[in-house]
Amino acid sequence: MNRHRDTGADLAAAAVGLLAAVVYVLTLHPGVPGGDAGELIAVAATGGVAHPPGYPLYSLLAQPFAWLPWGSVAWRVNLFSALCGAAAAALLAWVVARATREPWAGFAAGGLFAFAPLPWTYAIGAEVFALHSLFVVILIELARRWAADPQRRTAIVTALTIGLGLSHHHTLVLYAAPLAAWIAWSGRRLWRGRDVAAIVTAFAVGLLPHVYLPLAAARAPVVYWGDLGSVAGFVAHLTRADYGSLQLGADGIGTEGLFLAQLGYYAASLARNSLGLGVALMLVGIPFGWGEQRRFTAALATGFVLYLVVFHALANLPVHEPLFREVTARFWHQPHLVAFVWLGFGLAALLPHLRRLHRHAGAVAAAGLVLLQLGLHFGRHDQSGNDHVGAYGRAILAELPPQALLLTRGDVITNTVRYAQIGEGLRRDVVVLDQEMLTKPWYVAGEARRHPDVVFPGALYHPGEPGGFTMAAFLEANRGRRPVWVYPDWKPGDPSVAGYELWPEGFAARVVARNEAVDFAAWEGRSEAAWQRLREGDWPDPERYGPETWERVVLLDFQEARHRIGLRALTWAMANGDPRAALERAAAAFDEVATGHPLPQPHVWKNLGLAHARLQVHDPRSTAAMVAAWRRYLADGPVDDPDRTAIAAAIAAVPPDTRRP
Repeated sequence: MNRHRDTGADLAAAAVGLLAAVVYVLTLHPGVPGGDAGELIAVAATGGVAHPPGYPLYSLLAQPFAWLPWGSVAWRVNLFSALCGAAAAALLAWVVARATREPWAGFAAGGLFAFAPLPWTYAIGAEVFALHSLFVVILIELARRWAADPQRRTAIVTALTIGLGLSHHHTLVLYAAPLAAWIAWSGRRLWRGRDVAAIVTAFAVGLLPHVYLPLAAARAPVVYWGDLGSVAGFVAHLTRADYGSLQLGADGIGTEGLFLAQLGYYAASLARNSLGLGVALMLVGIPFGWGEQRRFTAALATGFVLYLVVFHALANLPVHEPLFREVTARFWHQPHLVAFVWLGFGLAALLPHLRRLHRHAGAVAAAGLVLLQLGLHFGRHDQSGNDHVGAYGRAILAELPPQALLLTRGDVITNTVRYAQIGEGLRRDVVVLDQEMLTKPWYVAGEARRHPDVVFPGALYHPGEPGGFTMAAFLEANRGRRPVWVYPDWKPGDPSVAGYELWPEGFAARVVARNEAVDFAAWEGRSEAAWQRLREGDWPDPERYGPETWERVVLLDFQEARHRIGLRALTWAMANGDPRAALERAAAAFDEVATGHPLPQPHVWKNLGLAHARLQVHDPRSTAAMVAAWRRYLADGPVDDPDRTAIAAAIAAVPPDTRRP
C-alpha cells in the first residue's frame, strides 16, 4: 500500500516537473530580461560578484549554464531558472501527494503553481526566485518528514539545506528560523553531543558558498560589487548595507505605513495566481491538514504568518506604483508555496466526493484545473519572441562614437548595456560608468584599474565629501581623452553640471560645455538620422506589457528619446531668438510622441503647448494647437505643478474664436 502511494506521488511529481520544464523552455526569454537579469547573467558569464548580498550559490550554479554550447548566453542562464522552477513545482506536487495520499491533489497543486503568473514569470528569465522557491519547498518537505518521524538524519539535512538556502537568499530565514527552533525543541531529548556537532557542521558546510565572494572579487572580475577585500566590506555586502539592511530599497526610496495595503495586494495576488480558488481551497485545506497532519500544518502556518508579518513590516517600496508592486511581488513566492500546499490539501478533501459522482471525476478535475491555468496564461507568458530589453541595451550603445565614455544611471540601463558588451561582445570600446556606483570608493578604484586612460579626480563622486569630486571636475580631467555621453540624465544633487548641456542623438546625449558653440543644423541632421534608426526597432506592444513590466519602461524610454530631441531643439530656440525652423522641429518631435505613439506622458503635452506658444509669432494657427495641447496637460498632468496657473491663464487669454483649429 505504501509502495503504491509512493509510486503515485512519484508519478505526479514527474508529470508536473516534465510538463513545467517543457512549457518553460518553450516560453523562455531568448535574450536578457529586465531588472537584475543583465547583471546576474554577466556575473555567471564572467565569474563576477552580484549586488548585495551577492547570491553566491546562484552565481556558482549558474556558471556552468553560461558555458553551454547552444543559444545565447542569456538563454542559457535563463534555462537555469526554468529547471529550478520546474523542480520546485515537481517537489511541491510530491509533498502534497505524500502528505494527503492523493496523487491527483499533488498534481493539481504543483501544476497550478507552475503555471501561475508569478512563478511562471520568474521561471523563464535569469532571476534568483526560482531557485529560492526550490529551497522553500525542500524545507516544507523536511518539515513534513520531521512531523511524521523525527530523525537525526532529517535534522542534519535540514541544517545543510538552511545553510545552502541562506547562501542564496536571506529571506529564507523567515521559514528556516521557526523550523530550526521547532526541530531543536521537539528533538531535544534525541540529541547527543555528536548529533549537535553534526548539525552545526552541516549548517556551516551549507554556508561555504559565501567563500566564493571574496575569491571572485580577488580576481578583479569585470562585473563586481562591493569592497570584499576586508572583513567590514564583506559584512556590509552580506547585510546589504548599501540598500539599507532589512529593507527592499535604499533609504529614502520607500513609503512607510503601507503594511495593510501590502497585505491586501498579497491577497489579490494569491487569488489571481490560483484561478480565484486559493482562499476557498485554503479554508478547506487547513482544517483537513490539521486533522491529517497537525504538526506539519502548524509548522506551515507559523512560517506563513511570520513571513507575511515580518516581510511586509520591513518592505519599504511604494506598492501603489505598479512597477514597485511587481518588485515586491517577487518575494511572494514563499507564502504562495505554503498557500498552494493548503490548496492541495483542500483538493484532497474534495476528491473523495468527486469520485462518488464518477471514479475518474477527481482526475478530470485536477487535470482540468492545471490545463485551465496553463491555457489562460500561456499567451501572455510566452516570451520566446521577446528580446525588447536586449534590443534596448544594443540601441543605447549603437549611436555612440568610437571610444566613447558613457555615464549611465539606473539598473535596467546599466545592466542591459553591460550584458550587450559581455554577453554579445558589442561595443567593448565603450567605457560604461554608472553614476550611482561612482559614489562608492571601491567602484572608482576598480574602474580606475580597469580603465587607466580614464582620470578620476578623487576617491568617489560626491561633491562636498572628503576625497569626493564633482562631475565638472571629472569632465574637465577627461577633456580630450574620450567623448563623454550621458544616459538618461545627470545624477541629481550636483550643481556643477549646470555648466554643461546634453545634446541627444539616439538614446544617449553628448556632453557639451555651455560656452562651446554647437552647430545646430549639423546636430539636427545627426539626431534625426539616429531617431530614424531607432524607429526601425521592434519596440514593446503596450497592450501586452503593462505598467508593472520592464518592457513598458523600455517603451516609455523609447518615446522619451524623441521627446528629449524636441526639448533640446526647443531649449536652443528659446536661447537664440526663437527661430521658426528650430521651433517647428521641436513641435514636430513633441507631436510625434503625443499623437503618434501610445501612452504619451503629460510633460509631452506641456512642452508641445510651449513650442506652439513660441511659434505664434511666426504662425497664428499655432494658437489653437497651443490651447489643445495645454488643455490636455491640465487634464492629465500633475496637480501640484506650479506652472498650472500660468498655463490656465494663457488659455483664458486666448479669444474664443481662435481656440479652435
